[in-house]
Amino acid sequence: MEYTAGSVYKAIDRLAPFGSCMEWDNVGLLVGEREAPVNGILVTLDVTPAAVEKALEMRMNCIVSHHPIVFHPLKRISTRQAAGLCLANGISVISAHTNYDFAPQGVNCALAEKLGLQNIRPFGPENREKPWYSLVVFVPQSHAEAVYRAMSEAGAGQQGNYSGCAYMNEGEGRFWPQEGAHPYLGKVGTLEKTAEIRLEMLCAPERVEAVTAAMRATHPYEEPAYSILPNHALHRQEVYGMMGELPQPMSPRKLAAWAEQALNTRVQYVPTGKKIRTVAVCGGAGSDFMGDAAAAGAEAFLTGEVKHHEWFMATGQGLCLMAAGHHATEHPAMPQLARQLQQELPGLPVEVYNSDPTRWGGEP
Repeated sequence: MEYTAGSVYKAIDRLAPFGSCMEWDNVGLLVGEREAPVNGILVTLDVTPAAVEKALEMRMNCIVSHHPIVFHPLKRISTRQAAGLCLANGISVISAHTNYDFAPQGVNCALAEKLGLQNIRPFGPENREKPWYSLVVFVPQSHAEAVYRAMSEAGAGQQGNYSGCAYMNEGEGRFWPQEGAHPYLGKVGTLEKTAEIRLEMLCAPERVEAVTAAMRATHPYEEPAYSILPNHALHRQEVYGMMGELPQPMSPRKLAAWAEQALNTRVQYVPTGKKIRTVAVCGGAGSDFMGDAAAAGAEAFLTGEVKHHEWFMATGQGLCLMAAGHHATEHPAMPQLARQLQQELPGLPVEVYNSDPTRWGGEP
């Protein structure tokens, strides 16, 4: 099967909708064109010149990164820089940053699993300003199941531990094709009456665009009749990280040693003097969310980076705050992402590159 950069983009969008990224982020296809053919993918945390050289060595013409290859505006592009190298060598780059951080099977899920946490679940507040939506579409009976499946596969109908949730009701549709129309049913200038299904499904705000596109692509009508209505019974659940329970209670010191072994890193922490069972995690620079983690019941919060004053804040809260390094807390998700892409894009070679340029003191 032949794949394009657009195919890879859609596969990632199914895993971690690009529309769910933070407002300040820059994600998506950042180098190249959607129609560019893809013969292999290199997955990396960062797109560095060394990562590009690795892709060229492996004859792979697509790089999927976590950190955006273009974040701040570029005033100049050079072939000494990663973006310039990719342009010069025809390598497409797709970056999935905060959308993959907070995806159900994203960065923080991989980190929680790496630490051996059990009963893994998200934490974060409900955003009352971002309601879900009810998508209502009228479909001829002959295509109702196909449209329902397409909308479900695009992400509609997800509610708690249930998927494919929908309401379907029979009725009569009427329309009068005008001059210039090319109706699927009926004739121009004649009132058409046909048996239709009213199909209604819930949809998270970040999936509305994809679900609408899937519906329109499957619907037989030239002009489908549909509505997108705010539904304030449900609101977007912000996912700041994941939390879970340790297999057994641990002291802060033992938990730090456990994390060091699991992540192959070194851990700085606040010694609270209390046994810890519930741990929250947020890879990378996630210290802003320690208050939300504590409010969710976490006794320890592990992230990549911590600001100086935040150590004192955690001490005052009695929270075992832990810093394990930005790369160490996010890189475990790269093999996971590679496996996910292999499942979404069968037959396409996918490899992982470790972009960490640093070493600890005393290491060669």
